Amino acid sequence: MTKGRSPKTTTRTRKRRSPKTAITRKTRYSATLLLGVGIFLQVVCWSGYQWINNNKQGFNTNQNEIEIRLDQFKHSFQSKKQQQQQQQQLSPQEQTMIIYDGRIKRTTNSSTTTTSTTSSIPVFYNLYVGAENDASRVLDIVSEQMALLRSEHKPVYIQSMGVKNLVIPNTELLGYRTNGTEMITLRSLWEYCQKNPDEKVVYLHSKGSSRNSSANEDLRKFLTIGALSEECSSLPNDCNVCSSRFSPLPHPHTSGNMWLSRCDYVQRLIDPYLFEKRMDNITSNCTSNGRESCDGRLRYSAEHWIHSHPTVKPCDLYPDPAFTWDYDGIPSDGKFDLELTKAPRFDILTYIKWGKCAGRGVRLEHRLDEYWELYQEKPDENWWGWTFLHTINDNTWISPKSKRAAKRWRNIELCWRGAVPNKNETKATTKKSRAKRKEFVLEKKIPNICPSDSRIKQGQGINQTIDNDSSSSKITTSSKQIKDTKKRVLIISAVPHNLRHIVALWSQLECFTVGIDHILLAVPAWSREIISKIIELAKKSIPRFANEEVSVQIEYFFNDRYDVGLWCDAIGSLNITKFDEFGLINDSVFALREFTDVFDALSVKNVSLTSLSYSYTPKYFKGNPGPEYFWVESVYRGFTRGGINIFQKHSCVPADHPFFCPEKDDNKACIINNFEHDLGIEFPCDKVFGIFPSDTPDVFLEKNTHETWARNGGYWRALVKEANFPVAKVKERGQIPKLFSSPHLNECTMYYNQSLIDAIDLSLAKPRHQRNWKNLDTDIQNNANVILGLNATSWEDWTTSKYAQKSFDELTLEQQDFITSVLDCTSKLWNADSCGLTPNK
Repeated sequence: MTKGRSPKTTTRTRKRRSPKTAITRKTRYSATLLLGVGIFLQVVCWSGYQWINNNKQGFNTNQNEIEIRLDQFKHSFQSKKQQQQQQQQLSPQEQTMIIYDGRIKRTTNSSTTTTSTTSSIPVFYNLYVGAENDASRVLDIVSEQMALLRSEHKPVYIQSMGVKNLVIPNTELLGYRTNGTEMITLRSLWEYCQKNPDEKVVYLHSKGSSRNSSANEDLRKFLTIGALSEECSSLPNDCNVCSSRFSPLPHPHTSGNMWLSRCDYVQRLIDPYLFEKRMDNITSNCTSNGRESCDGRLRYSAEHWIHSHPTVKPCDLYPDPAFTWDYDGIPSDGKFDLELTKAPRFDILTYIKWGKCAGRGVRLEHRLDEYWELYQEKPDENWWGWTFLHTINDNTWISPKSKRAAKRWRNIELCWRGAVPNKNETKATTKKSRAKRKEFVLEKKIPNICPSDSRIKQGQGINQTIDNDSSSSKITTSSKQIKDTKKRVLIISAVPHNLRHIVALWSQLECFTVGIDHILLAVPAWSREIISKIIELAKKSIPRFANEEVSVQIEYFFNDRYDVGLWCDAIGSLNITKFDEFGLINDSVFALREFTDVFDALSVKNVSLTSLSYSYTPKYFKGNPGPEYFWVESVYRGFTRGGINIFQKHSCVPADHPFFCPEKDDNKACIINNFEHDLGIEFPCDKVFGIFPSDTPDVFLEKNTHETWARNGGYWRALVKEANFPVAKVKERGQIPKLFSSPHLNECTMYYNQSLIDAIDLSLAKPRHQRNWKNLDTDIQNNANVILGLNATSWEDWTTSKYAQKSFDELTLEQQDFITSVLDCTSKLWNADSCGLTPNK
């Protein structure tokens, strides 16, 4: 028996009207049509002007063609006028519908006209012209959709794209780009909702402009009627997204992507610019084989975006189950009777297409895991999926007519990393990890907004007045005096897997060790040969090291917890009572000049935590920046002894702690949230200070939409030039394109020379399990043969080893220890594809 519920519906009914009422209706309909004719006439005049203007600009349109086009518009207008006159002669019964180009534009509910109390609803329209000779056809599409606008649909914002910028009358142009996707227009809609949470918005686009087909035409008309309907404009409180058809399969979406939504819901969604990448990061663990449309990924992420949040409350209007998703069963010419109800309105079998997207989206676990990975939230008890979706252990409902299809669906792999993070994970382990994750959510602290007078004034950015109390120069002038009273240690976590990271480490040794008493390098065990050579050369070349002004300590660790793990392991190897101030930095940045402010500001500002940069941007860039989202970035931070104790209690957790998001394969964003965003919550409001603002000013977002200095080259260059910003990102080639030709690196690579490059074998700059057999020490080769049965031949293809196909838990303790401590391969990665060296590595 299938799961589902009987929807409560709000259905229009047609009632016979009295002649007196009909006359009143007739007058009002006449006024409505006259208004439509006025709008249509504006489109006619404008379109004629566009054709003439194109001819002036050199397009291949001659004067005769323009006249023919204008005649067509004139004929269309006359036909429209005749239609209006005929409409006025209809009987009262016939006037219950007004036909526009064959579509039902309005169906009355009763003898009394319904007056909408809805305030204005802005429409965001994505307009695309793929070819110049398509311009007139696209104009017809726009005219068709604009004719369905209701009085509350204003203003209309147009984002124009393609080979030609079509300026639509009575609209506001957001911008024009030759290339782009729907995400650009959706971003404008999303930004509008951040500022206007109490409003509603409509999203439309010129469906069929890039590919002209009858199916696209029918779908466009079908979706536009719904999105611009009175029902959606006046949607009830228990709905926050309204469209002609919502489909929960193969992922929650509206095929064709036109809808109305409440802004307070849109506010919760991920920035559209980031959403495609976020979806790509949680893709299925089985081969996609072109199934991006089944998962809502890549270009299909635009359709999935509006329904991607666990708090979505979808409603739709089409009562006939003939059309659910894709193109099958779209009502001809888009005509249908509108009936508003909660969605999904049918049981799960109605939405399944046995020959398409097998196994996608039907499992409860899959949907919950996606919600968690995208938003770190779970739905409430009223969520539509609790009674609609099935668990991974329930296959009794699968009943296709084809036995082959049935077998395929029942045996389909769980194509979702969230549900099965490790193929060898047992059900008990999965249950345990889920329970731990739930506990973590409950324990997580909620940020408190610091009162305006409780947080100290943060460092200044560019083009701002810098007062003496907060300037970098004020901090710097106090450096020598502070240094005489404080004992400092700088902990550098470094993973030198390529030349740029090696140069970054070297630049920090030259410029960021001024006033430092002790340097502790925390590095992976596999980098011993490289790091030891770097420090050996630094002691010979850099005066501060050669004169023994600073001591150096190297500690090698098993790198299983990223930079934070290396920092924590290094702190654990120190006697922290010997030091007053602690600096934590990684090798993700080049040093551009001598810089001590991270340490000096601890005393100057009387704080416990300092950082190179601070931000007011919320997690996942979701929402407008605000004081409640204040956090400091981890690129370079300073701590007092009390501050480092707080850091240890918060961040120094085991590798299986939920902070490391063990159920996520691509868990960088999750880790940043837990270890950077949330660390500031542990400190009092007046004990945290950031030196440079990380958030990109609006002036630099026009050409680059990245919202922090790390990836916005224009803002980074301005910071360097105007605020003497001291670092550049290693991975951003736009900041330092070439290592030895960039003037930015001159000051901090004064003692770097070719001998350093020649002395380091970069083939060793990788974990041992990724190296060639010939680059392994003899002892490692012998142990690999004895413990894992590997040799020079099988090392290139671990699948030949009888141990490679076993799960990590099935190996002996000796084998597990050798894999982790010697081969630098984590238990999470253990399998022939991830740990084994294949010929293409």
